[in-house]
Amino acid sequence: MLDVQFREDDCRIRKKNAPANSSPVRRAALNALRGAPSKDSLKSKRLIAG
Repeated sequence: MLDVQFREDDCRIRKKNAPANSSPVRRAALNALRGAPSKDSLKSKRLIAG
């Protein structure tokens, strides 16, 4: 799910601890989007939040 919504495979974060630090942030964001009460898709929720 993270790869589809946040395109993790295309992400260029590769140095030191950055990948390990960004992954929990993305998971938290995805969980917040899933918990949002609107009936929109995850993609549209993400775009509205941005």
